[in-house]
Amino acid sequence: MAYYGTITRWLDDKGYGFIQRQDTKGEVFFHISDCPATGVRPQLGWLVSFELKQGRDGKAAACQIQGKGFAASRSVRPARQPVRPKTSFSHILLATAVVAGLGYFGYQRYQAHATIAAADAILSQQTSPLEPASQHQFSCDGRQHCSQMRSKEEALYFLQHCPDTKMDGDHDGDPCEQQF
Repeated sequence: MAYYGTITRWLDDKGYGFIQRQDTKGEVFFHISDCPATGVRPQLGWLVSFELKQGRDGKAAACQIQGKGFAASRSVRPARQPVRPKTSFSHILLATAVVAGLGYFGYQRYQAHATIAAADAILSQQTSPLEPASQHQFSCDGRQHCSQMRSKEEALYFLQHCPDTKMDGDHDGDPCEQQF
């Protein structure tokens, strides 16, 4: 048989409260576990319907509690957020290693490309082997630095034909860039 009443006391920290019955004006104990499992806490003043059962102390207690407050709050209640799985340290370490490996591989590819481009630039500036050597007025005489060169053509000749020159710091095939 269904009974009706109003929630008159609610102890949220304890998880129980009391309903004042409409028919006898007496109070009936109820526990949160006897309320709908909507996640909504009971509020003072809510009108509810309930059934009676015998409590632990032998007195009547409310069970199967229903009310508009529980139903109305269900539609207003925010949607439950999905639970994110915890990221373990080994996953973070693995991801970091993969990113570092890809970065290293990319850097190596960049360096190889830059070296090939510099070699191509030097080769394109060199004279052909069929060109007679007598056309050049310069000869390797041990000079190595830009400060020892009189012209850009002379520096270019030394860079292309003489060993141990120190005139192309950025290895782009263009010697003594600041001087000439």
